[in-house]
Amino acid sequence: MGVFLSALRTLLAANPEVTATLQVNTSGATYDAEALLAAHADVLGSDRVSCLEGDLETDIYMRELAACDVIILPYGPAYDRQESGILHEAAAWGCAVVLPESSLANARLKAADIVTMPTFDRWTPASVAAACQRAIPIRGPLGRTMQSAADVLNGDFTAERLLDRLGLS
Repeated sequence: MGVFLSALRTLLAANPEVTATLQVNTSGATYDAEALLAAHADVLGSDRVSCLEGDLETDIYMRELAACDVIILPYGPAYDRQESGILHEAAAWGCAVVLPESSLANARLKAADIVTMPTFDRWTPASVAAACQRAIPIRGPLGRTMQSAADVLNGDFTAERLLDRLGLS
């Protein structure tokens, strides 16, 4: 989480129009979460950052996800070869994603041969921030292309079908 919070600090400083929504769930943390959050109090306390804590109800999660222009897939080195539910949700909603170059999620997008999203090749704040910076000016076209990729990635599992399945339509 520290890598993302530090990257966000860089993005907020460089882009006055950027806002962010973070879901922070430290319940199973194996690190000193309190110290990490305290070290990033400036980011978390910014009026441009909305911090959602803990597990979210499905309707809140979907509402927040649907409002995003760019989603950073939170896959650190230990997790980047796992399947990504967030990738499929982002595609269904037409959200651009920023993801690790080496991730299974990126391999899925490459296999679809429809869209190339900004990636980061190192697990550092500078690399993550640079990938996000590349996504910001082209987030609209990336999102539209991502929605086209949804059919390939998700089959007929679109945002509308997701809402239907959740009883929220």
